[in-house]
Amino acid sequence: MTLATLVRDRAGRDPDRVALREKHRGIWREITWARYWQTARAVALGLRALGVGPGDRVAIRSQNRPEWLYAAVAAAALGATVADDGAKVLVAEGQEQVDDALAAPGGLLRIVYLDKAGVWNKYDSGLLLSFGELLEVGRGAEGEMEPPDAAGDPATPIGGPRDLLVSRLPLGEPAGAVAAWANAANGAVLHFGAPEDLREVQPTILLAGPEDWTGLHAGIEARVAGASRLKRANARLWLHRERGSALGWLLCHRALRERIGLRHLRHAGSAGPVPPEVRRFFQGIGVTIEDAT
Repeated sequence: MTLATLVRDRAGRDPDRVALREKHRGIWREITWARYWQTARAVALGLRALGVGPGDRVAIRSQNRPEWLYAAVAAAALGATVADDGAKVLVAEGQEQVDDALAAPGGLLRIVYLDKAGVWNKYDSGLLLSFGELLEVGRGAEGEMEPPDAAGDPATPIGGPRDLLVSRLPLGEPAGAVAAWANAANGAVLHFGAPEDLREVQPTILLAGPEDWTGLHAGIEARVAGASRLKRANARLWLHRERGSALGWLLCHRALRERIGLRHLRHAGSAGPVPPEVRRFFQGIGVTIEDAT
């Protein structure tokens, strides 16, 4: 199995079910499995028209966003791999990545940029192509797209169709790849947004780095320090315990987890060692942080 075959098959089974959600200008935009596969397929046909084929490499240098997945699934559909060295095509976030690539293009055939700001109409280079233009090439291309059913590593499959998944880990890294596989293999709805969107999403699965968990803990401590005397006393009574209690849940932990976006969390993962005091704090409010890999 590959990401491409998993997405294609899920699109065939559940075309209208939500696969991805992206925060766009303050509003959550839903992407169905049908749209996910149709877009990834168009990207694959576009990449093939640019000269990408089996065994080739496609580089992706961007933050986590749906286009990252479209490009990765497209590469898998062509029998290509996602890698920086020796890539024929680079999918770049924006101006910074484009500048770096143009300074040392190597063997690149094309640079596909995602964000137009600072890029569009700035460069006189035949290497550049917008993501929208790549989609147009793909949608106008001839031929079928049958992904090779090569052996793939589903990383650590977690979750299911009822799960809401947020990952702060880069999709291009092994720990971050867990989110892509959990989404494609098990149907967990993957969200793309900012850290402050946690409360709005209330994920059931959160994958993050040690710095994310430490930052979340620091934010809670700062909020407690700035609270009223009564609320501070209540927090000191029920927080910083290694094990929670039913009374602590009713009087403190439930409201706290709702406020920080972890009310329904059932799986928490970290891509590295979390400081012991931070791990104990979250354990005390009922959140057990496990190894994300």
